[in-house]
This record gives sequence, C-alpha cells and structure tokens, in this order.
Amino acid sequence: MLLLEPGNTNILTAGEPYKWLMSLREYDKQHNMNNYDVLYKYLVYERHAAMTAEATSMSRSNLVYRIGRIKEMLGVDFDDYHIRMKLIITYEMMKVIEGL
Repeated sequence: MLLLEPGNTNILTAGEPYKWLMSLREYDKQHNMNNYDVLYKYLVYERHAAMTAEATSMSRSNLVYRIGRIKEMLGVDFDDYHIRMKLIITYEMMKVIEGL
C-alpha cells in the first residue's frame, strides 16, 4: 500500500534500516566498494556464506571477513531475524521506489 501512493516514502526514509543502507552506499561510493550489494545477496541467500560467495564471485573467507566489517560499520546484528527482515524489505522497497 505504501508503494502505491506517489511520494509516500516517509516511512521508508525515517527507519533505521534505510539509514544503515544509505550509509553503506555512501561508504561504497567513497571507497569504490560493493558492500551494499554483498549484504543484499548475503541476506537473500539467508546468510549462507558459500552460496553468497559464489553469487558475488568472492572467496568464502573474503566474504566472511567483509560481512564482519559490514556488521562493525553498521553496528547491526544479522543474527536477529527482525533486523534481517527489515533490511530485506527496505532493500526491496528501495528498488521499487528507485526503479532499479
């Protein structure tokens, strides 16, 4: 319903998950990284390191290191189901709103 109302992005942009993802995008932009995409795939593959590593063309150990760094940067616990779901929903809403 939120997506059907043009310009109604206040709920999305006011939330912590949106702020986390935007800070990750900004970091990526400044450091020429792809943490934003890596985190999305990590969440979509339900934190399965081997599958995510393959999907991102990274070694498993590099992926585990990178996810650890993302956790530190954001101060987020990806073991928390509710946080993961909020992040995934925010990713999907951002894709729709931004037309990605």
